[in-house]
Amino acid sequence: MQSGVLYSAEERDYKTSFSYFYEAFEGFASIGDKINATSALKYMILCKIMLNETEQLAGLLAAKEIVAYQKSPRIIAIRSMADAFRKRSLKDFVKALAEHKIELVEDKVVAVHSQNLERNMLEKEISRVIEPYSEIELSYIARVIGMTVPPVERAIARMILDKKLMGSIDQHGDTVVVYPKADAANQFTRSLKTIRELTKTVDVSYSRTKHFK
Repeated sequence: MQSGVLYSAEERDYKTSFSYFYEAFEGFASIGDKINATSALKYMILCKIMLNETEQLAGLLAAKEIVAYQKSPRIIAIRSMADAFRKRSLKDFVKALAEHKIELVEDKVVAVHSQNLERNMLEKEISRVIEPYSEIELSYIARVIGMTVPPVERAIARMILDKKLMGSIDQHGDTVVVYPKADAANQFTRSLKTIRELTKTVDVSYSRTKHFK
C-alpha cells in the first residue's frame, strides 16, 4: 500500500501504483481486512482516473472479488469523482468533492492529486465547450463552466503552450480562435517557409554589405 502511495505521489507512475494497490487489495481481502482492502480499491480507482482510463472501471468493479466492496462509502465517493471525470463535467467534479469531503478532500492520498485532477477537469471542460466552434468568446466559456474569465484564460493559454489546443487567444476581441487540424499543420508549414525565406534574405543582405565594404 505504501509503495503505491509513494509511486503515485512522487513518481506520478500510476500504472505501477495501480499494481501495488491491487496487490495490497488482494492481500487485505484474503485475510478479511475489509477496511484496508476498501482503501486499496479506492486508490486503484484513483489511479484509473489519473491515467484517464475511467472507461475500464466498469469491468474492474464487475470482477468477482471486487463486487462485494461496491457499496462502501469510500467506493461510492471515488466513483462519483470518476463519473464526473469521465463526463468531463467540472460542475459534477466540484459537487462530488463537496458531497464526499471526508473521502475525497480530507484523504491525504487523494488530496495530493486533487490539483492535477481539477486542472485536468478544467481543461476537459474547456475542450467540451469550445469543441463545436472555430472562434468563441472567453466570457462565454467562463459563463458555461461557471467560473470567472481570468482563470479560464490562463488555463487556455497553458493548453495552447502545451499543444493540447491548437489555437490562439485574440486579446483585442477577447476570443479564442481554434485552428482546424489541417490548418494548424498548414500554418506550421507556412511558418517554416517564411523563416527560410527570411533567412535567405538576411544572408543576401549580409553578402551585399560585405561586397560594398
